[in-house]
Amino acid sequence: MKYTGNPETIRLIEGEGYIGMYKRATIQEVINLMYYEDIRELVRKSYFIIKEEQKNQSVKKDFLEKLK
Repeated sequence: MKYTGNPETIRLIEGEGYIGMYKRATIQEVINLMYYEDIRELVRKSYFIIKEEQKNQSVKKDFLEKLK
């Protein structure tokens, strides 16, 4: 759920239910576009895990800066 690569390498192909276009969206916009509830919940949980990880990294960075 967390893509850390180059976004230019993403290529969507046309297929059933898919279109060849992507854009940035809020978590709520993404969830509203999903049909299946279990997939919506997976994306929601992943989003909050990533946000928590980012917060923990900034706390860790601040702590290490104070030690210098």
